[in-house]
Amino acid sequence: MSEARIKAIRHKRIRDGEFMCVYCGGIVPSAEPDHMPPRILFSHKQRPNDLVFPSCVDCNRGSSAIDLVISWLGRSYPGSIDPNEREEVKQIGVSMAQNYPEVGSAFYSVQQPSLTATQRASLRGLMTPVSVDDPYVHRCIEFFGAKFGLGMHWRQTGQYVPCEGRVYSQWFTNYMAITGGLPSDLFTVFPNPLPLVQGRMNTASRFEHASARDGNYSTHLAIFGQSFLVLAFVSPHGPEYKFASRGVLECEPGCLKVGYPYGLPRLSEPELQQRFARLQIVAD
Repeated sequence: MSEARIKAIRHKRIRDGEFMCVYCGGIVPSAEPDHMPPRILFSHKQRPNDLVFPSCVDCNRGSSAIDLVISWLGRSYPGSIDPNEREEVKQIGVSMAQNYPEVGSAFYSVQQPSLTATQRASLRGLMTPVSVDDPYVHRCIEFFGAKFGLGMHWRQTGQYVPCEGRVYSQWFTNYMAITGGLPSDLFTVFPNPLPLVQGRMNTASRFEHASARDGNYSTHLAIFGQSFLVLAFVSPHGPEYKFASRGVLECEPGCLKVGYPYGLPRLSEPELQQRFARLQIVAD
């Protein structure tokens, strides 16, 4: 059977509600296929037919801002030399500014983080250091981690994370990687992250993933090229206090339904104007 036929059958089963939504506790029938990571992360939306999860409408639509933000960040560092892809990335940025202005106004600083000569040499011209310090950006990517963890736990265990379950996510930029900010045992736990693969198409330069289990718990890694990575820890039976005590954002099934800006306040027009003014200052 062809890949296209397999994809069509899988998507029909999801739309017909044969599965439950992996993002809201397994209590709502699926209605839409959700691509993890989103197709917009890839040039011309071309990606292998893998990591497609059953989702209800509210969870799928509620995470649209998350998909846009991680795709913009994942495709911006390093920038592509392909003019068509550069135009796609530009349009993603425009869409963020128009639809999610709190995030769209966050990426204003052009000053590079301070690096030692040894750290700069480790870059080898391959990437631009990413150092983002904005609550709206953090919240979107942390919620992506929750979404990723809920989906990957189902894929790995065959079990939906129940409503009492919790997901804890953290993300790390490439700047943290070259300055020693990554967990020391990260690639001991995940020695061989895998790209999505379909025939000659694979996502090795853009996205790789890995998972690990410890009893009922599961942990999942998503690597976005040379830009950033996300860790998601899933506790299916309730809060895990070692994460809560460290201030890591705690999410539960159904959290995506709240929609943007995911628990943070919407900013007023004067506040947004002040944030966007920073962009103009840099441009000048």
